[in-house]
Amino acid sequence: MNNIETLLLTTESYPLGHTAEEAFVVPEIEAAIAAGMRVIVVPTVSRGQVCPEFDRLEGAILCRDVCDSAFMRRKPLRPLLAPAALAHFRTAALDDPRYALAAEAVRRGLKAIVRRYSLTPANCVAEAFWFDFQAAALTSLGLTAAVRAHRYEIESRRGRRLRALTIARSAGLHAVSNAGAVQLRERYPANADKISASPLGTGTDVAVSTPRDLAATRTVSFITIAGATDRKRPGLCIEMTGWLARSRPGWQVSWTLIGDGPALEPLRQAAANAMSLYPNLRIHLPGAMPHAGAMQALDTGAYDFALLLSASEGIPVSLMECMARGIPAVATDVGGTSEIVNDDTGILLPPDTDPEMFVAGLLPYLDNHLRYKCLCAAARNHILTGYSADTLRRQFISHLTRS
Repeated sequence: MNNIETLLLTTESYPLGHTAEEAFVVPEIEAAIAAGMRVIVVPTVSRGQVCPEFDRLEGAILCRDVCDSAFMRRKPLRPLLAPAALAHFRTAALDDPRYALAAEAVRRGLKAIVRRYSLTPANCVAEAFWFDFQAAALTSLGLTAAVRAHRYEIESRRGRRLRALTIARSAGLHAVSNAGAVQLRERYPANADKISASPLGTGTDVAVSTPRDLAATRTVSFITIAGATDRKRPGLCIEMTGWLARSRPGWQVSWTLIGDGPALEPLRQAAANAMSLYPNLRIHLPGAMPHAGAMQALDTGAYDFALLLSASEGIPVSLMECMARGIPAVATDVGGTSEIVNDDTGILLPPDTDPEMFVAGLLPYLDNHLRYKCLCAAARNHILTGYSADTLRRQFISHLTRS
């Protein structure tokens, strides 16, 4: 039996105002608390007030040493850390000095937390929720430290030598998809033995949608829960749903995007243009909302398909959240998406999909209620049997404490 009492967890900004990150991080915290651990959460930056849900996580402690430090808030000060960055990250710091300076700024804040709580390898394990400069800092502390890797950090070329050092110093690098693990092993062959796949999963104790007879109602509705960014290609969602509305003039087609980002305002104009062109198309862009609010939207049963036409992904948690409710996905075959979406559980489109492919993939389900019901059931069953967060996160925390 081990004596691990504490999980030291670095995040991008959760719980300080990052609504998207909440869906990823909270199940990890809950699993550690359920294992009897206290969780010290260290956000790198502050993006707002403390998320309301954080207060209910008894056993979780928020430490702001990193995000409130002068070196994190004021980048022009970071060159002062150059000697320390070289000392702690050696010549790997020369590969990408800005990356190394950010890592050193985080390391200083984390070191203060380690001293304050008397953390040692005997009583603490550490986890970096993203494979970025925070992970480099965390793995330099001498604690047993694991790192998660999602999508953009896998594709990023920043600080390659320092990332390799991070893996070497870690207890393991855990990609959220098999595809991500393969990609990382190819990029860091010297550390391939430390790289594995560890999906995040999603909650499965959720309300299940009742499949509507789409042909009878002559309506079809799509929902996307994602940032309004170029990577997520929301403009392509407008193009595709607009083409479907054009193909089915007697039907009502709707698309809702829950999320915020730099593409949102241009998207509003594109949506207005599309709706003026296709009177039977409705597009709703409510912006960002707390994770609980997004889940409440799913629980209304108002949506027939989850739509995600990203240019890159890990395994999209938002799709798993929809599929767990019996809402099948229409998604592009990028990253690890095909690990949850296939011909039995949804509609998988090529990355360079076009409107004809989109409509052709949907037609068998729009016109055949029984086939659509089977798709909904298969989508839910796939998540229940292989991607339950309760099971996967518990296994991950157990693995950490045994490392």
